[in-house]
Amino acid sequence: MKSRQRTLLVVILILLSLLLGALVWYYLSVVQPPRSASEGEAENLEHVASFYGGSADSTGFVRPARLAVTPEGDLYVSDSSPSVASVYLMGQDGEIERRLVPTHPFASPQPVAVWSDGTVWVGDYLLGEIAVFDAQGAEIARIVHTAPTSINIVEDRAYVGGVGSVSVYDQNGTLVDTYGVGRGRGEGELDLPHGALPVEEDVV
Repeated sequence: MKSRQRTLLVVILILLSLLLGALVWYYLSVVQPPRSASEGEAENLEHVASFYGGSADSTGFVRPARLAVTPEGDLYVSDSSPSVASVYLMGQDGEIERRLVPTHPFASPQPVAVWSDGTVWVGDYLLGEIAVFDAQGAEIARIVHTAPTSINIVEDRAYVGGVGSVSVYDQNGTLVDTYGVGRGRGEGELDLPHGALPVEEDVV
């Protein structure tokens, strides 16, 4: 009896090992994103700088959330960590040039988008607002928008994801249209959309 139990235990352990190996293979080959571009894809790419979260003392960022490119090719980077809660302008050399100073402090700045004239929109997920800055970094307006998750600017419109909907604004902050009938998984419902772009007359 004991011999049968040992044999059964060995078979079970072998099967579990095979299952674990299959799961590891699936993760490495399907789930995990590629670690580097192929030689052909990297031909026209040049590494300039890297920045990571973890410690503001060592990296300058704790929880870098989103970034947006300015017309000049610089980067705005939001840090959503409660201990930092800031948006920085980073030059093409990787050096931080300035920090956006809002009229009242950010709580969790996440989506950032830049208009063609350099105007910057920053969505604060916790405050439920979009802070608007001019090209020189001065705050000029606030737009109420519940839990903004993303801001995508296409020509003269901003497509802002939120709770259960995507709202479309013009550059003055005027609401032009709204897509989504509420939060959920039913027809016409959205959860927390993190991206929206126009396709002809529709939004996807």
